[in-house]
Amino acid sequence: MRRLPYLGILVVLPLAACAAPGAAPSAGAPSGSPSETFTTRAEAVAAVWPAVAAATPAWRTGFVPLQDPLIAPAGLSDEQRQAFDAGWFTLEGSLPTAAGSGEVAYAAGAEQAPLLSAADAFALIDRGDPPPCEPGTGKRPGGAPSAPAAGQPGPDSPVSADDAACTRLPVTGATLGTVPLRTSRGDATVPAWLFAVRGVPSPIARVAVASTAPVPSPSLAPPSTGADTLKATQSVARVAGTAIDLRLGVGACDEQITPLVHETETVIVVGGTAVSTAEMCTEQLVIHPATVTLAAPAGDRPILDALTGQVLLLRP
Repeated sequence: MRRLPYLGILVVLPLAACAAPGAAPSAGAPSGSPSETFTTRAEAVAAVWPAVAAATPAWRTGFVPLQDPLIAPAGLSDEQRQAFDAGWFTLEGSLPTAAGSGEVAYAAGAEQAPLLSAADAFALIDRGDPPPCEPGTGKRPGGAPSAPAAGQPGPDSPVSADDAACTRLPVTGATLGTVPLRTSRGDATVPAWLFAVRGVPSPIARVAVASTAPVPSPSLAPPSTGADTLKATQSVARVAGTAIDLRLGVGACDEQITPLVHETETVIVVGGTAVSTAEMCTEQLVIHPATVTLAAPAGDRPILDALTGQVLLLRP
């Protein structure tokens, strides 16, 4: 199949059907089928993981977040979400500079951990300013539109989607609180700085724990066969009991997209398969939301991508 270059495009497709509950795809899959290819690969990924975890003491004794440390509240507008993802924050006023320590509460017990100050946490989330607004489409901090100048379009006039690119989030203060967080030791309650943002009803949280251990990266060779039908999981959107919402990365012309899961007592491997019969297709990544269902709740089992073998982070 010929592929035509097509850069910078991201498409979101409707939610895919859930995979069937169980430890692996159907055992009745024909030899050489995409489902069998996934199973073979997932078993190899699962077999490697115990040695990786054993070689990483911090996995069971340290603080290894499996979720982004910056947590968005519900109810952000599209403009505010874009500013959040881009790190377009601005500080109005001052923030606490004291650090101190706090308690990380795991299911097995609580531990003390050194904390960042609010000022240091803000420095980690602030990644600069948005580009200037086009004349007549300016936004006040927080996403509120500015009053149009004489002769410029009003609030009911058509505007470009690029208008969102000049919104920033003004932080007016911070208090120390806690947030739930997925970690290598299961779900935990961790200290976090809760940043008040003008125009946002609920605070934006940033994990305050100062010292974190890196997520181990398994060394795994690419699959020898069937790599063209296997699809990587880009991230995990939600873990709720036995349900895992995924973001699969597929091609623009892929069909028969199927989310799949393989689980053992210690690890969960997710991914998908797809086929394409198109003679020509644009070379682009399409994000395909999907859900898989487990035989048992995820608990503290890591979620790995079948294609790469890497640990997947929770990114709501």
